[in-house]
Amino acid sequence: MFTSNSLQSQESANRDKFIKSISESAILRLASAHHHLAPCSFFTPRSRDSYVAWGSFNVCYFVQVGSEDRCVVRIPLRPCLAVDPQSKIEFEIAAMKCVFPTLRRTHLTRLFPRTVMTSTTIPIPRIRAYSSSADNSSNDPLSAYMIVDFVDGKPLSIALKEIGVEDRPDKLSGMFGSLADILIQLRHLEFPSIGRLRYQSDDIIVDASLMSIDINEQALEGYRPLEVQASFLDQNNTLKSTKKYTDMLLRLAHNDFLNKQAEEGANAEILYHLHLFSDHCKRWLDPNMEKGPFVLVHGDLEPHNILVDGNMSIIAVLDWEWSRVIPAQFFHPPLWLEFTFQHLVIPAVYDTHMNTTFKRFLETVSEREAALYGDQLLTAEWSRLSQNGGFLFAHALENWAGSDIDDVVYGYIHPKYYGGTEDLPGRVQAYLVENPLAASVIDAKERRSTTHGDNLQRRKMSAGRQLFTSTHSASAIAIGSFLAGVSFFIWKRIH
Repeated sequence: MFTSNSLQSQESANRDKFIKSISESAILRLASAHHHLAPCSFFTPRSRDSYVAWGSFNVCYFVQVGSEDRCVVRIPLRPCLAVDPQSKIEFEIAAMKCVFPTLRRTHLTRLFPRTVMTSTTIPIPRIRAYSSSADNSSNDPLSAYMIVDFVDGKPLSIALKEIGVEDRPDKLSGMFGSLADILIQLRHLEFPSIGRLRYQSDDIIVDASLMSIDINEQALEGYRPLEVQASFLDQNNTLKSTKKYTDMLLRLAHNDFLNKQAEEGANAEILYHLHLFSDHCKRWLDPNMEKGPFVLVHGDLEPHNILVDGNMSIIAVLDWEWSRVIPAQFFHPPLWLEFTFQHLVIPAVYDTHMNTTFKRFLETVSEREAALYGDQLLTAEWSRLSQNGGFLFAHALENWAGSDIDDVVYGYIHPKYYGGTEDLPGRVQAYLVENPLAASVIDAKERRSTTHGDNLQRRKMSAGRQLFTSTHSASAIAIGSFLAGVSFFIWKRIH
């Protein structure tokens, strides 16, 4: 969620303009060119109301090839990306080929011995063709694309609406087996460091640069998250520490707070909540998992990226562009199985969920893991990591750009460790008294909000790469520089 309404509006306008610039006849010609010049036309899937659909980062065209074959042409939405479309597609292709069941990956065995002894059975659409050689100066929206198999399934997001919240646990139990198989196999893919998968010559390597939905948003806002990331890499330009990864995410959360428009009267509480959350993360970290293992995650395993059949079995996992390798302590089950995250942060709700729906799911994981690998690796880890709100902390750390950290502090930490929020104003004030630098940050943010308001503007540059210009006054820039320095010292003190 963008912190500026004007940026959100500009983002939507640029996206709509980009989609309108795509020639539908060119889409059909492109599809035909990759299918021996077979005649192509658009079709509307049963679960859709149009032959074209778009989400936050791609626009998809559903194409009939000849009389029987069907495919999907995916075009990256450049105005919504902080990276060039070439990088987006290359990272996504590498991740998909790492899990694709028929991929010959013998060359990976040398790099990741534990990872590739066997292929996975994770269901993903087969890649038919792609182009990632987009010229960033090109205005052609089709210079970057991916063509994949069409999978005739229903998005889980639609299926969940048809089920209803009350019946969700029972109805989803039919999906537990296929979901467990996916997560078990992902957990058993281990890598030497943290980052994103990409090709280098004929090998797939781990690139230290991370990109997630939240990092992409922060980059589009002009907050320079990649500079924050770079400061945590070791001398070999790699990241191999769970604690450093956690510290990096917390630093990005502070970076987000630092640059956001001030919420009048709420800044002190938000900064105090970041302090509380950071402090509890120290206790959450498992020293036995400091050096890994590091495992592959989808990065956006939400219902809209999952296709199911009539029996609620998963038949495809879509959109791997945000996949990345992270510490295993951050690998957690989907938290949408029964409740929203805002409900799950309540201690009584979390504990009940762990002892009912999650317990049933974990039993399925245990059975499937024994059948697939003959061990209880993930089962044992999740049994331990689920304790004391562990999954909440893992999720909030990876999703710091929204309200998830605040939700965990308000819903879980305050009632569980402080008896509620009645004394919250006093605790906030005591924190500011004990931390004069924090008080200075709050004062500077309040002054900055009256100086420039909502003036941050984006200027679109070259093929979807976003640069930013500022209309800030000199005083606003000075305050911003002060905030950056002081906030860094506050963050260092609590770490």
